[in-house]
Parts: sequence; C-alpha cells; structure tokens
Amino acid sequence: MTPRSLTGFASLTVIVVVTAAVMVWATRTLPFLAAVESWLVDYRLATLLPAEPQDPDIVIVAITEEVIARFPYREPVDRRFLAELLRTLAERGVRGILLDVLFDQPTEPEKDDELQRTLTGLGVPLVVSYAGAGQGLTEAQIAWLDRFLPVSLRGFASLLTDPLDGTVRRLFSGAALPDGRFVRGAASALAVKLGYRPADGAVPIAWHGRPDQETLPFRQFRADLVKILPAAWFQDRIVLVGADLTLTDRHRTPFSTAVPGEAGNLPGVVIHAHGLAQLIGGRRPAEPEGGWAIAAVGIASLVGSLLARLPVSLLVRLPLSLAVLGLWWGGGFLVFREWGEIIPLMASSLGLAGAQWATDVYFGAQARRQRQFIELAFGRYLSRDLVHQLMADPSRLKLGGERRRLTIVITDIEGFTALSEQLDPETVSRLLNGYFDGVCSAVLDHGGMINEFLGDSVLAFFGAPVAQDDHAARGLACARAIHQFSERFRETCRGQGIGLGRTRVGVHSGEAVVGNFGSEARFKYVALGDTVNTASRIEGLNKHFSTHLLCSGATVEPSGDRATRPLGSVVLKGRREAVEIHEILPSTAASLAWLEAYRSAFTLMQAGSRDALPAFQALAAERPNDPVVACHLARLGAGARDAVVVMTEK
Repeated sequence: MTPRSLTGFASLTVIVVVTAAVMVWATRTLPFLAAVESWLVDYRLATLLPAEPQDPDIVIVAITEEVIARFPYREPVDRRFLAELLRTLAERGVRGILLDVLFDQPTEPEKDDELQRTLTGLGVPLVVSYAGAGQGLTEAQIAWLDRFLPVSLRGFASLLTDPLDGTVRRLFSGAALPDGRFVRGAASALAVKLGYRPADGAVPIAWHGRPDQETLPFRQFRADLVKILPAAWFQDRIVLVGADLTLTDRHRTPFSTAVPGEAGNLPGVVIHAHGLAQLIGGRRPAEPEGGWAIAAVGIASLVGSLLARLPVSLLVRLPLSLAVLGLWWGGGFLVFREWGEIIPLMASSLGLAGAQWATDVYFGAQARRQRQFIELAFGRYLSRDLVHQLMADPSRLKLGGERRRLTIVITDIEGFTALSEQLDPETVSRLLNGYFDGVCSAVLDHGGMINEFLGDSVLAFFGAPVAQDDHAARGLACARAIHQFSERFRETCRGQGIGLGRTRVGVHSGEAVVGNFGSEARFKYVALGDTVNTASRIEGLNKHFSTHLLCSGATVEPSGDRATRPLGSVVLKGRREAVEIHEILPSTAASLAWLEAYRSAFTLMQAGSRDALPAFQALAAERPNDPVVACHLARLGAGARDAVVVMTEK
C-alpha cells in the first residue's frame, strides 16, 4: 500500500455505499431486475401475508353472473336495478358508497334518469367511478359521462398496473380534468368524503390479509340479495358496489404469484376495497423502498465485502457465499412473516455479489500494486524467498514505523580511502562492484536485508521486514560468510597488484524502528535508532582490538553461538553503560581446549585476580601472534585489574 492509498476501512466503506446505491438503482430502473424484485415481493405477500380478522368497516356488494342473468341485456348493468340498490343501501344506514360502475353510454332513458336522480339526491357520501381519454374512452363516451355524472361524485376508477407485468401494486392518486380540476382516485375520493385525509401520490397498496384460507378479507354479498339481508349487516358500513365477473374488470395482483389461474386476479372493486381499508385505517404498506429496506441492501453489500476479505480460496468462498445468500433469503421471508418488513432480496443479492466482486477487484489491484511495490523496494536488498513471503503476505510488512528487535551487521574495508586515491575511478568502480556482489550475496544467502551502502561500507539487518526469531544467529553466520568471501577477494586483488585491506565487521542486536521513511515522493525502508549506531561503534572497535569480526553480548546470548570469545565490557565514547564485546571466531580458528583456556583467563581478569596475568602469558606463549591476547597483556601490564575498557575515541 502506498502512502496515497485509502485505508482499508475507507475503501470498504466506499465500495459498500457505491455498490448498495447502484444495486438499488438497478433493481428499480432496469426492467428485468425490477420485474424479479417485484415478483419476490409479490410472492411473500401472496404466501406470508399475516392472517387478520375480516375488515369490520367495508362490505362489498358484488354484481355477479347470477345478478346479470336477471336482466334482458348483459351490459350496461340495468340502471333501475342500480338505483333501487343505492336507495336500499341508504335506507340501511350505510356510512358511504363507492359505485364502481362506469356510465359511459345511455341505456333506457327512464332508467337513466331514475339513476341520475338517485345519484344526486341520495343523501349518503357517494363516489361513482369515472374515466377519461387517458383510460381509453372515446370523446362520445366522455361527453355522455360528463353530462350524466357531476364532478362532485366522480372518482377515477383507474388502477395502476406495472408496465412490466401488468400487476396492480399501487393506488391511483387521481388526475386533472381538461378544465384543470383534480379528481382523486375512487378509493381516495370516498375516503376524503368520509372525513379522512389520505396522503397524495401513488402509494403501494397495503393488502388486507385473510382470516383463513376459506374466508375473504372483506364480507361480500350478491347485489340482488341486499333487500332480503339483515339491515344490521350494512348499517354504519362502507359499501363498495362493483362487478365480480369471470372475464370483466379483473386484474393481476401479487396474489397471482402463488394462486394458479384466474384466482389470483382480483375484481377492480375488491382492489378498491383494499385501498380504501388502507386509507381509512392508516395501514402502512410493506414496500422494498423505504430507508430500512435500503439499509438492508447496504448490510448485504457489507457482508459481501467482508466475505471477499476472508483469507480463503475461491473454492471455499463460493459455497460460503451461497450459504450466506441462502440464509439471507430465508431471513428476508422470516422478517416479513414476523414483522411485515420487506427486504429487497434481488437488490441485496446483487449487492452481496457486486460488493464481493468490487472488493476483490479493488483489493486485488491494490495487492498487485503492493506486490510490485514490495518487489521494487526489496527485490534488490532481500533474498528472493523473503521477497516472495512478503508478496504472499504483505500484512507482515507494516509501513510507517514500528519497533522490531533486529540484528545489525556493518562492514568496512581497512584503508580503502587511501587505496582509492591511488587507483583510477574505473578500477575503484570495478573493485567495489565485485566486492559488494560478494558481501550482498552473503547477506541475502542468510536471509538478511541490505539496507544501505556508505562508501565502501555495507549496512544490513536481520529480523525485518520479515520477522526472524533466529536473527542473531543469522547475523553471526553472515559475518563469518562475509569474512570468508572478503579474504578470498583480497587474494584475487593481490594477484592483480591491488593491496585491498581486510574487511572489518560489527554485529549488534537490539530494538530499532524500521519502516518507510522519507517524503511521499521519495522514501526508503530503513532501520533507525541506537542499535544501528552501536553496531557501527562495535565495528570501529576492531581497530582497538586489532580484530576483524566483533559482536555484542546482546547478539551472542540469543544466538547460542559458542564460536566466540569475550573481549571485555567496553564503555563506548560518550556512553555510560558498558557493552559486552565478543570476537566472532571462524569455526576452525582455535582448538576447543585453547578457547576454554582463554575463557578461563578472561574470567580471572573479570574477577580482578592476580592469576589473570600469568594465564594470559601462558596463552601468548602458545599463540604469540594472537592480537586479543596481546591487547589484554598490555592492559594488565599497564595496571588494569578487570575486563572493563573505557574508550576515549570512537
């Protein structure tokens, strides 16, 4: 991840919000998706609509095939019969009437006049179905209807059907007449006359549930039986009069998804009854478009993003995603059954899948950029195996700064500055390139990171960016490998007439801050802190002890390396606390017996024993050219009585 990248949380948030918004838009706008979402809502309404008592306020008086059979002609419905029916209902003390019959043509003049007088003088809140050119009537039909029916009695009979599948799902709010006057939909117009204030707009219908499979949501009686039925069945009720015929004025509703054939198609008057019950009862429709439903799509999108971030293979994630989707759908049906809330299942499913895909794409591209960054930043300074580990798991590389326990290795060539002044630039360049190739190979072979080149010096460390529990042992092994290479390289240079000095190495372990430091335009992965400085000072101690490989006790102790020998507790210039210094010995540098004898002599010196001097004299007799023994003899001869060395220069 580069410094300019969004955080993982911010990225997920953007993906979830954008995906949810797109899927909500898609399932409301794209025909196929909108049709599938609507069908899923309809199916829940048809199968899980909660049972509820039959509506106590609304009664349907149906003009059925049996009623039509009484008249000499089938259409229009006999208007004298309708006039008598309306007067009977008024006598029964009904609260209001919706007459869902369209009077778009004349019949027998006497009967037409009788019905018109009845309509205008009924004395009961009344709404009569009306239609205009937008509902398919001719100019002649509209002219007749306008003359026959006063504006005050009109209510549009129109039912809003979905253009995709012809299903009625919303109430028709109304329309303006040519003269500008607004006429409400039939159910809304009657609700207003009864003293209610229905909301404007094409609101979804809150369908009334059945008490049971055999009982209708509204009591329904044949129109020709009203005269003989008890008056109490109609008193204070709202009566809707309309056709309940097999092939006339029947409309597809959500119930059609679960009920075969024509049984799911409801008469227009029954649909008006559902709408009126909603308007006067304040029933809230179940709809997949409210804030709660949109939030559900957001949650599904979030689940999809989280699934994409699981550290599992596609073969595992795919069935897991399908299982989650199945649970989500089951939950959607359960939520509707228990609480009447609609979760948009199609939008949610697309949100879950889309967010998962978008998260895969975004973080996949980010991971590729991250791998490229890692390869570019570390490919030249880390072994290929470590680079591959970082690319496979970039979380192991924390950018910025973090504290790590490391082992630092620093090299330097004796007398290189003076040598370079004697050689031409091309020779110096060729010499250093060959030298660095060998030193860097030793570092990389032991799993270290080459951090910096400072003149002829190399700074490397172990334990970052990939954590290594054995970083101290790796550092010591690397120092020996550098020593072996540098000695071979010196021999090669000597054969070319170049007197290259020996390589001195300092190794120290401790805490350091590692990470990418610099500016947004230019930064580098480095180690900072006193551990680095101490390693550099230890490398410099080689001059004092006439050695070439030194390390601290902080490195020896965790490494378990026995091929070292203690040199003393050195107080570096400008420091108060002493650092235990050891010489790193090649495996064949000394016999085990001689090394144990040295350690015994060193222990005597640490303790301030008088026996320390003869012990070191005996070691010098056996190995007169050992620089460390010579150094200790010189100190003891000068009056030193312990192993503490206080440096007066760096």
